Amino acid sequence: MCPEHNRYELSVIVPTLNEAALIDALLRSLADQRGPNLEVLICDGGSTDATVEKALDIAVELPFPLRVITGEKGRGRQMNAGVRAAQGEYLLFLHADSLFPDQQALSTALKTLQQEI
Repeated sequence: MCPEHNRYELSVIVPTLNEAALIDALLRSLADQRGPNLEVLICDGGSTDATVEKALDIAVELPFPLRVITGEKGRGRQMNAGVRAAQGEYLLFLHADSLFPDQQALSTALKTLQQEI
C-alpha cells in the first residue's frame, strides 16, 4: 500500500494469548500517547481468559480505533494476521506488557524513523 493511501501513520500490532491481566494497562498507555494517528490491532490466538472482552470493553474509551483479530495460536501467525489487516504506513509490534511512561514516545520514535529513512 502506498503511504498516501494509508489511513493511519502507525499500526500497533499486539499478538495476545491470555493477556487479560495486562491488556487494559497497555491500551491506556497507548491512549495517553500524543502525536501519531494510530490504530491498534489485537491479534488473539485463542485466549481462554477475558483478553478479548477486556480489549473490546475499553475500546469505546480509546482515542484510536481498536480491532480484534482472532486466529490460530502462534506469535508469527498472529503478527502476520495483524500485518494483513493493518492500514498504517508504519508497523509497531508490541508485547501486551508494554507501557509508555513518556507521552511523546511514539511520536519521537516515528519522527526518528522517518528521518533515518
